[in-house]
Amino acid sequence: MIVDRLTDHGRVSKALLYEPPFTAWAPTGPDDLFETAVVRDLFHVLDRIDASAEVG
Repeated sequence: MIVDRLTDHGRVSKALLYEPPFTAWAPTGPDDLFETAVVRDLFHVLDRIDASAEVG
């Protein structure tokens, strides 16, 4: 779902991971699915993608 969102919109905000449709798989967000370190790494990757995205 994250890859699909990135493909369609070019970014994924971290807050979006705590909203539908993502919460259909993890009701309280990615913390339900992954260990804290993995969530932190995921957020770091999303931040890097967001920082490198072209505006336009």
